[in-house]
Amino acid sequence: MSYKGLPAQLKAALAARDQYRCRWCGATNRGTDAHHIEYRRGYAYDVLENLVSLCRLHHDFVHGAPLGNGDRIVKAVAQAVLLHLVDHPGVTGASYWRRLKRQWVLEGKCERHGVKADECQDCRWQAVAACVECGNDDPAEGYDLCTDCLEATEGASTPSRVAKVGPCGSPA
Repeated sequence: MSYKGLPAQLKAALAARDQYRCRWCGATNRGTDAHHIEYRRGYAYDVLENLVSLCRLHHDFVHGAPLGNGDRIVKAVAQAVLLHLVDHPGVTGASYWRRLKRQWVLEGKCERHGVKADECQDCRWQAVAACVECGNDDPAEGYDLCTDCLEATEGASTPSRVAKVGPCGSPA
């Protein structure tokens, strides 16, 4: 049986609950999509408690697309924020996410994942501004050295100080 979309009655209830606005940014002039907070695996997931209204921009964002400023959100964090919104109708996802990120930084946690920065297993890369050895502004992805310095350390007889780093600044 192919999916026919949400029933009209459920769409109407969702729009009314979310006050015809995007629950991430609060916009009312963009139109909204119904987003399943927990991935839809069948009609049993088509319930009001598993749905939230999002404008197209923020619907794409919670699915991993970057915003114009480069911000991204990981699935687990997006789900936690969206679940919070269902129980807190006056809160936007953007404000709650910003609050979480500030709290995490103050607690010494990774801003992206909300875990202790030195234990962040999901961080596999970092946009390092420059090679720490020569200053080249094009370091190898995931390292604090550029490709030339990285290759030069491979044959060195002394222990290398090459560090693989994550986006929270912790070793990956």
